[in-house]
Amino acid sequence: MLLNKIGKFTLLVAVIILSSFTESNSVKINFESQENGRAIVLDPFNSEFNSLSLDVYEMYMRSIIYNLERAGYTVDYYKDENVTINLLKRLDDEGYSIIYINSHGFIDPQGFYGLFINEKIDTEKANLYQSDLEEKSIRCLEDGSLAGYLYVTPQFFSLYGNNSLSPDALIFIDACHSGNNTSLAEVFLNLGAQCFIGWNGPVNVIHGIMMDGKFFHEACKYNKTVEQALRGTRADPDSGATLTYFGNGTLRILRVAQILDEDRIPFDTILKITVASIFSAGIIYAGIRVFLSRKSRLTLRGKVASRPLRFCS
Repeated sequence: MLLNKIGKFTLLVAVIILSSFTESNSVKINFESQENGRAIVLDPFNSEFNSLSLDVYEMYMRSIIYNLERAGYTVDYYKDENVTINLLKRLDDEGYSIIYINSHGFIDPQGFYGLFINEKIDTEKANLYQSDLEEKSIRCLEDGSLAGYLYVTPQFFSLYGNNSLSPDALIFIDACHSGNNTSLAEVFLNLGAQCFIGWNGPVNVIHGIMMDGKFFHEACKYNKTVEQALRGTRADPDSGATLTYFGNGTLRILRVAQILDEDRIPFDTILKITVASIFSAGIIYAGIRVFLSRKSRLTLRGKVASRPLRFCS
């Protein structure tokens, strides 16, 4: 019963937000001509995260894509099983200016980072990725909630990177511990990225996607620098983890200067946008975030394994 009520409430808020976007898009916006950028959004566990979050996750993921498109980016979006090892091997070949990944992650016993994708090990995959598995650029776990899922290490990106990232590239990885140490950030910075953003500890999925959405909203709409946009984000209330950056904190990602004729915006449209902002920033965060973070009800991105880690041989 409680889930149904929250689900209906969430749907109502989503309708308000989407209606605000629709009406505001009808307003004439003049664009100063600049070169468009390319962005890629990788969402390997979309179905899992969304089904457990009463569609809140999906709403914020769409807002991130919307803000990137509005800021002048062509966005390539891949989710669930479409995020593959072979796709990750080509990440550095397309000249992306922004790479955003939302997934599971952890620090292995050697202190290196592991980023999971929605692809499980089997005989076919073991043969296909034999050399990568032997070099330990791809690995998997034998136990835990993500047993059998493949994950890539910093060595993987170093091995398949070719320094063809856009000169102003921003890498943003929302996953537990992605910014906990420099093992992953250093690889992308050495490949030519300007800045890397990640979480410095374990983070709840809903809190993470909300803060990601806030970051891209501030950076794309108000042309704030990475450092400025991150100031508006909050620490995970359960773990204390915060978003942190490595590299150039003065980087700006806005590609299209938007001149909005505010005199042409109807008052009721402004009112709807304001109400939607209050709901999304306040009530959704304070209510649904607290509900979803209760470990007795729902645990997202929990411990990878409850006992010492064993790796697939």
